[in-house]
Amino acid sequence: MAKFTSDLSEDFKNSIYANKVANIFNSSNIGANFYNLIFVLPFAASLQKYAKFNLFFFIPIRNDDSMAKIKEDEWLSIEPYLYGKYEKFVSNTNKTDWKIGKAIPTFMHWNWVFSKGERVVSDIQGIEKDGYYHLTDPAVQSINQEYGSTDLGPYGILVFLAKHRHNEYCINLPWPNNQIINIINSYHITSNRRTTFSFEFKSDPRIKDFYMSIKNSVFGK
Repeated sequence: MAKFTSDLSEDFKNSIYANKVANIFNSSNIGANFYNLIFVLPFAASLQKYAKFNLFFFIPIRNDDSMAKIKEDEWLSIEPYLYGKYEKFVSNTNKTDWKIGKAIPTFMHWNWVFSKGERVVSDIQGIEKDGYYHLTDPAVQSINQEYGSTDLGPYGILVFLAKHRHNEYCINLPWPNNQIINIINSYHITSNRRTTFSFEFKSDPRIKDFYMSIKNSVFGK
C-alpha cells in the first residue's frame, strides 16, 4: 500500500497543532469570552480502485482534459463536511476579512504569546455555527519552518506582527514595542522598496536573526 506523502503529513501536523492550542485557548480566561474554536482533524483514506471525478468549478466540461485522476492506493487527506456558510477568515499572510470579529485575531495573538514567539496559527477558514467556529486546513508559521510548504517561517510570523490589530481582549498580552512594529511596517509590507535595511526582506536568511531579536526583546532568551 502507498505511503503517506510529505504533503499529507503536513496537513496532519498543522491541524493537530492548531487543534491542540485552540483547546487550550478555549479553556483560558481570554478564550472564555468567545465561541469555542474547533479545528477539524483530517483523516487518511486510501483508494483501492482507480477513480476519477469531474473538475467543473463553473466551467463546462468539454473533453477528457477536465478529468482529474486519483491513483490506486493513493493516500488522501479528508475532512468532515461542514454545513453552513464557509468563510475565509485569515490567509497565511494574515490578510483578514474586515468582518472577522475578535475571537480569531485574539486567538492568533494569544497563540504567539503562548508559544513564546515560536509559532502562530494562520490561514484560518471554516464556519461559525451554534456557538462554535468549526475551522479547517490551517497553516502554522514557525521560526524553523517545521510545518511544510505553507509555513513561511519568520517572514510569516512578521506578517502577523505587522498586520495584527489589537482589541480589548488581547491589548494587554505581550507585544513588541511600537518602535519595532514601525520598523517592520516601514519595509516589510512594501517588499519592492528598500528602506532602513539593505537586504530583501522576504528571502534573505538574515530575516531569522531579525525576528529572533524581536522575539528575545519580548520574551527574553
